[in-house]
Amino acid sequence: MAHRKDADIIVVGTGAAGLMAAITAADEGAKVLEIEKRGELGGTFLISQGTSAGTQTRMQFEEGILNDSPTLFYMDCMKESRAREVCDPEILMFYCQNSGFAVDWLDSRGAYAPHERKCAGTIYGESWSVPRIYRVDWAMSYLKVILAEHEKRVARGDIRYLLNTKVTSLIREGGRVAGVTTVDRDNVNKTYRAGAVIMATGGWSGNLELMRKFKFPGARAIINVGLPDAKGEGMMMCEAVGAKMVNMDQELLPYIGTVRDPKDSSKGIAHINMNSCPGAIWVDLNGRRVVSEEGGQYLPPCRIAMFKAPEMTLFVIFDEKMRRENVQVMVSWLGTVPERSWQWIDERAAEGEVVFKANTIEELARKAHIMPENLKETVMRWNGFVDAGKDADFGRQNVRYKLDTPPFYAIETVPANLISAGGPATNVRMQVIDTTGKVIPGLYAAGEITGYRAFGTGSLNTGCLVFGKQAGLMAAHEVILRRPTDD
Repeated sequence: MAHRKDADIIVVGTGAAGLMAAITAADEGAKVLEIEKRGELGGTFLISQGTSAGTQTRMQFEEGILNDSPTLFYMDCMKESRAREVCDPEILMFYCQNSGFAVDWLDSRGAYAPHERKCAGTIYGESWSVPRIYRVDWAMSYLKVILAEHEKRVARGDIRYLLNTKVTSLIREGGRVAGVTTVDRDNVNKTYRAGAVIMATGGWSGNLELMRKFKFPGARAIINVGLPDAKGEGMMMCEAVGAKMVNMDQELLPYIGTVRDPKDSSKGIAHINMNSCPGAIWVDLNGRRVVSEEGGQYLPPCRIAMFKAPEMTLFVIFDEKMRRENVQVMVSWLGTVPERSWQWIDERAAEGEVVFKANTIEELARKAHIMPENLKETVMRWNGFVDAGKDADFGRQNVRYKLDTPPFYAIETVPANLISAGGPATNVRMQVIDTTGKVIPGLYAAGEITGYRAFGTGSLNTGCLVFGKQAGLMAAHEVILRRPTDD
């Protein structure tokens, strides 16, 4: 017996990919039902700072950058071993071919303020041949224009959405995904059916058990600065209907410099900005420096150093001179923690759990559980570099400040993570692939749930639009073509 459909397409999750999928499907003539477990639309775009990337954009043409192309973009991506390891070549090329359209779509709707309408080079160290990165102060600028477009489709009756409603499983009938089961905040269970389902539920950065298993084994703590309810349920639902999982074993480089909450090691209470700490050095639990502390705290060298450090833990070591100069050591990051004063640092040092203070390097090491002899040797070696005016170990340029004025400080820092990597495999049509390599009929996926599909600065934000649009387009075409036999 045929079941009555509640929509042509169900979109699970209303982040950027889900919203774009719904907008596109609606424009193709499909009736769309969106289901969101949170109380508002937007997903990670509600909190994530934003960059986008694209080739042959209007901004490039305005600046006289006429030598870029999707092929050059693709070749730049494939210079990086990480892109070759994690990206499906066909899907990566599709992204490069469509990234410019996504940027122009945002640009034409006012996502980039006048002072931001310019092309930038790499931010995270990629070897781009030409500038093709575009920045906004916050991703909310992207979300604002996406929601405005979304509201037009809601107003005309092509999209409706449910908030505070959690999808609990995918319905599969006759081998085809045909709907979802849900539970709302009043604990009422319902079933919704459709011609296709697009999973755009985001990642699993908030699932610390999975993070520790797949990404950060051995880490002392993992701070989630993404959405706390990004638990990976969508990924698990896809797996439950046979989806192949890809890139689950790929390392995820953390953001570094976050101080954990001793009472809840999944939360951060402060963040170290090493650019404001000219007299500080990083050391690991062995008491050894592991990287140049200067410049690119968020670039791969520093992040790799933390990833490889014992327990993925690094300590910032500095002395009283920084206090006398009133250097701001603790700053906020992503709006998750306020700036911290020296009084706050002293209070945490008195607790002796994540901030430590001592009159000698040996005593400091013992308090922080760092190897004392190694730390003493490291500090002496650093002071020798200052005398010589040259960092012989890592080539740091700013070597003007010795560590020689007690009391000495050590602040423990651990990985912070915003996103996940790994999820259900798709083809270039965004159809989910099963473990035998076949399409799971009626099931599509887009956005962070699918793991890496593009590469480099801006690829996640732009990719959500590129792949969200593709999922909505392909699902709508399939459903509309099947209508005569279904209804």
